[in-house]
Amino acid sequence: MVTIIESGVTFGVFEANYCYEIEKSPALALLDDGIKIAEFVLLTEDNNQLWVIEAKSSIPHPQRKPKDYDAFFADIHDKLLNSLTLTLMGTLNRQRGIYGELPDPMLNVNWAQAAIRLRLVIPRVPDKHLAPIQDKLRNIMAKTAKTWRIKPFDIKVINERLARREGLIV
Repeated sequence: MVTIIESGVTFGVFEANYCYEIEKSPALALLDDGIKIAEFVLLTEDNNQLWVIEAKSSIPHPQRKPKDYDAFFADIHDKLLNSLTLTLMGTLNRQRGIYGELPDPMLNVNWAQAAIRLRLVIPRVPDKHLAPIQDKLRNIMAKTAKTWRIKPFDIKVINERLARREGLIV
């Protein structure tokens, strides 16, 4: 069983065979320390959904720090996309180190059928602020979503309450 402490919350408890802590990957460290990466990748036990989870404890204010706000989302985009891409490349054994680290069920994902869920978890964001942040994330992820055939509603910004509802936090 796996729990992951990040941004002030504890994610999990997940079956170890369905959770890949890509951020702590020794293989990734050997590739290049400049690759931005999400916290973890989670596969549902039915192998039908692959979740990429990034967590942040705070977010820049869009009006007071617009450059920081835009940079924040560019960073999130890179982390989600890189994590997704490296996971797929690992399953194809094009990234041998990652292939060797992936739990067995992740090596057997049917990529043509699996839904991809991208989540940005900002635990303390009030519900009333989630919609504009989510719109921004979906907008910045739009081309990636089209390329990967990810439905817009599978890209979400959630707080601690919603993460708990989705089973990401106990």
